[in-house]
Amino acid sequence: MLEKKLSEMYNADQGIRKSLINIDTQYAGSDYLKERKDSVLTIMKKVDKENQLFVSHLLDSIGWPSDLSFQGNMAIFLVIQHSDSAYMNKYAYIVEEGYIKGSIVPDLYAIFKDRILVYANKAQIYGSQIINGYVWPIEDVENVDDRRKKMNLSSMDEYLKSFGSNAITWDKKMTVERMHIKIIGD
Repeated sequence: MLEKKLSEMYNADQGIRKSLINIDTQYAGSDYLKERKDSVLTIMKKVDKENQLFVSHLLDSIGWPSDLSFQGNMAIFLVIQHSDSAYMNKYAYIVEEGYIKGSIVPDLYAIFKDRILVYANKAQIYGSQIINGYVWPIEDVENVDDRRKKMNLSSMDEYLKSFGSNAITWDKKMTVERMHIKIIGD
């Protein structure tokens, strides 16, 4: 019964996000793009909220179940990953435990860890987070590819190439403080 519910949540989470990507592709340059995108974003927020309520109840009452399928574990992880910083922080310890136990694969844990750091306005560790076309500052940037390799992530160069040539700016000397001034306007 739990596996079925988590499978439904996983499919809803991923389905709505695929719809959002398809709208960007299908309606690029169209007058309908913003309207269609806003509609899907409204549905996505509703799906995320419902999933967060279920996962909160599950984790708060019994913790992270140990006998789940890969998809079941992914469903819980994605609900946490696609939430706001308060929700992510509330369950960060349980995500870390899941990573240590092998319920969460290294590359996804690295992305989660970076997102938590970015939400806290700190330098990221693995270089997975891009904000407004810029790589968010990375701690110990000289060793980022070594850390990425340990987490089954491609090198930074390969990662940035996957976005297309010149799509992303990476200033290796960028600080969090300068990033705020440059792209956020604080």
